[in-house]
Amino acid sequence: MPYFYGKIVARATILCREGIKLDSLMKYINRVYRCAGRYRSERLPKTELGAHQHIYIFQICRRPGISQEQLAKRICVNKSNVTRQLGLLEKQGYVLRRPDGEDRRVLRVYPTRRAEELYPNVLRIMQEWNALLFAELSDGEKEQFIRLLARVTDRAIEAVEGAPEAVADGKENPAIISPGKGLEGENGLEKENPAVEEGEKKE
Repeated sequence: MPYFYGKIVARATILCREGIKLDSLMKYINRVYRCAGRYRSERLPKTELGAHQHIYIFQICRRPGISQEQLAKRICVNKSNVTRQLGLLEKQGYVLRRPDGEDRRVLRVYPTRRAEELYPNVLRIMQEWNALLFAELSDGEKEQFIRLLARVTDRAIEAVEGAPEAVADGKENPAIISPGKGLEGENGLEKENPAVEEGEKKE
């Protein structure tokens, strides 16, 4: 399942004012979120990864050299939590953190060989989970669900971070997972250049 529940949670009180019961909204979001963590952990039992660390492997392998700040925005977690999780992953041999060559205040994160070897399995499990959730929905229901969820997500982002950034380069909205595709693209394996992602530019 997508990794943007934190954004939706942040917007829950506003949705409540619009007639959606808060307890029902949070109940379903939290249940899917917890089940997703269990599903991933049970299928990678020998990796030492916590239930919610798989998304770090996914993002860092997909974007080698992503900064800690970019990573925090991508997965909607505050910077201190990202720093703590990266410290654990570094001790476990999954990532390396290095200062940026032009701005040493920026820490960039790189996957180790151990993470790169694990990445295809993480991707496969995430795709399986995605397919499982959509299995009983028609194509029309899938499309409608994703459109509505994307709208709610954009409002959640705006509530906690300001207006969501436009996708200027034509890539898919990272908050949306198309039911007929892999995560974040046709097969989820294509890597991106983190140095120019999300407005970060080298000087």
